[in-house]
Amino acid sequence: MYIYLNGNIIREQEASVSINDRGFLLGDGVFETLRAYSGKPFLLTAHLERLFLGAEKLRIKTEQDREGLAGIIRKLLELNNLSDAYIRVTLTRGTGGRGIDINDCNHSTLCIVTKPYNAPEEALYREGVKIGFLKRRNTRLPEDSHIKYTSFLNYILARMEVTDRNLFEGILLNQQGYITEGTVSNLFFVKDKKIYTPSLKAGILNGITRQEVIRLAQLKGFRIEEGLYKKEDLFGADEVFLTNSLIEIMPVGTIEEGVSLDNFEITLTLLKEYRRNAEPY
Repeated sequence: MYIYLNGNIIREQEASVSINDRGFLLGDGVFETLRAYSGKPFLLTAHLERLFLGAEKLRIKTEQDREGLAGIIRKLLELNNLSDAYIRVTLTRGTGGRGIDINDCNHSTLCIVTKPYNAPEEALYREGVKIGFLKRRNTRLPEDSHIKYTSFLNYILARMEVTDRNLFEGILLNQQGYITEGTVSNLFFVKDKKIYTPSLKAGILNGITRQEVIRLAQLKGFRIEEGLYKKEDLFGADEVFLTNSLIEIMPVGTIEEGVSLDNFEITLTLLKEYRRNAEPY
């Protein structure tokens, strides 16, 4: 496969990054993952906007602009002959600095990878997946809601718990006991035809798919509320679903704490609308 690395499109096996790169040493960077449908990257503008917002907050500079990155992504999809694809853009601070100081970090590292995408089995969208509440707490600050940083250790440790408990996804509470997000997803639930999702004030990543789902729900005439919720609010829900760019909108069939759900009406309505928008004409 062809990839992009620091100004060049090369074969994946030819790529190398310095052992002094701060992305490798410190997780000092930002990234975006998204999908292409029929060769067209979905919500690309929104993903790149968040990438640059995060980079600005972290004071990471890159020689590429939004238009340049979009062109590189489309070129890689063409070169790799990809239709339904996984896309990852990673931007690190590069080399330089002493310890954690950012002085003398003048050359960032930019890598773009595209790969064939293998979607979840459609049976999961019919039957729903199993989730549970995790022991590990979310430590994201509300002011970091637009930064998808590469420092993912807290989520990795949480994901280990997900795997150990044989869950599809785990939900993290924050330090105050409010629902936040999954290890790699945002969370929504439905009560009496109204859609609820944790607010940015809870300390979540403002997912691009989350934003799109809120927009679609409003266009479809659904009432939607962003707020602070306890896990007991989820136990009384009529529907629960997860969102991210790769799984789209995934219904939840079971909450490990003893809740079974079999009503996916609003979830599947939104999924159908999401996929209709994602597929190019």
